[in-house]
Amino acid sequence: MRCVDAAARAGADGIYLASSAGMDDPAQIATGVADVRAAYPGIDIGVHLHARNGMALANALAAMMAGASWLEGAFGGLGGDLWAPGDPAVLGNAPMEDLVHMTQCLGVDTGVDLAAYLDVVAEAMTLTGWTARSAVTAGGTREALAKAPWPDSGPDRQAPAVGAPS
Repeated sequence: MRCVDAAARAGADGIYLASSAGMDDPAQIATGVADVRAAYPGIDIGVHLHARNGMALANALAAMMAGASWLEGAFGGLGGDLWAPGDPAVLGNAPMEDLVHMTQCLGVDTGVDLAAYLDVVAEAMTLTGWTARSAVTAGGTREALAKAPWPDSGPDRQAPAVGAPS
């Protein structure tokens, strides 16, 4: 809290809390945001989230419920903690498209056209051969899944890929 106190004394109008190791859980995130919110009710609070422990969306929701003003993620989950040990598939920043999808499902107006954003992610994957690290890119949005054709039946049936570029 010393850094937050120093920033507030210096006149900051926003505080940015970082879960840089990606090992925080929702209770820790909620407590951190709530503590800053209680100490400095007039300051905007943002959180920077990583996907390493699979809790990026849960942490985002916890931060929102505790009073965070903004969430930070990265295009396709790029960046962050790529130096750390572990499977590269789980390392990186919280995917922005997952954060946008979740907040829009909660009724938050993000100002982001998610369909257009996902088109850009798909184009980047096509041009670079890189695979985005986001659930919504791999599994699709709620709307895409609702419109997807499903196989008739059988034990070997595979759910269709939605949201991923063809």
